Amino acid sequence: MTKQLFMIITEAPSAEEEAAFETWYVDRHMPDVLAVPGFTAAQRFRLAPGPDEDNAPARFLTIYEMETDDRAAVMAEVRRRAGTPKMPLYPGERKSPAATMFAEAVTARMAAPERE
Repeated sequence: MTKQLFMIITEAPSAEEEAAFETWYVDRHMPDVLAVPGFTAAQRFRLAPGPDEDNAPARFLTIYEMETDDRAAVMAEVRRRAGTPKMPLYPGERKSPAATMFAEAVTARMAAPERE
């Protein structure tokens, strides 16, 4: 099986809905995605501005870890479940479409040496 990452950048529909959107995303959506065979782990990050920026380009990044040799089939299953009781979608309007990307590991994971 090939280790892969599926990354998605999202924003809440509005500042007023951010807390509800995050609760839905972490408590409902991430577990629903992890229930799809091929997904193995997930973690959500709040994006931060770079050193010369006032604001981050978007609000949140979710990184899903996958192990599959057929990414297309895994993502087809996500699309099949989306909007059904197995994977309800957030009821609000999206502020902007989510940006997605995939990455496949080309090396083993390298860790920093232990520091004293």
